[in-house]
Amino acid sequence: MLDNISGRGQQFQYKLLFKFKDNQFCKETDFPVAIPNDVLGCQAFYNIIENVIRNTAKHATNTSIPIKEFTINFREIDEEEIDGNIELWHEVQSLYCVEIYDNLKLIILRHWLKAKI
Repeated sequence: MLDNISGRGQQFQYKLLFKFKDNQFCKETDFPVAIPNDVLGCQAFYNIIENVIRNTAKHATNTSIPIKEFTINFREIDEEEIDGNIELWHEVQSLYCVEIYDNLKLIILRHWLKAKI
């Protein structure tokens, strides 16, 4: 299944990296994660990862990188990210932020439109 997740088969080579606070997972940094809604919640998490891989395979223009790396980074939520909401800050102490990104350079294209007067 993982070989065909991109929809492009072996033409799209990738690997998944799991990190905690930007450090590669290992026995010392492994930690338990509870995903809400049991199997349904886990499936939702897998679907998000699958969609990131498929969108990269479909839309990536940088083909010079032979193996795309997708990083799934778990980290604590920073106090600044909750915009000073003290009540929310007490709740997020038991939650993790999950970041999913690839190793491809983001290219932003801007088109300037000239208004007709």
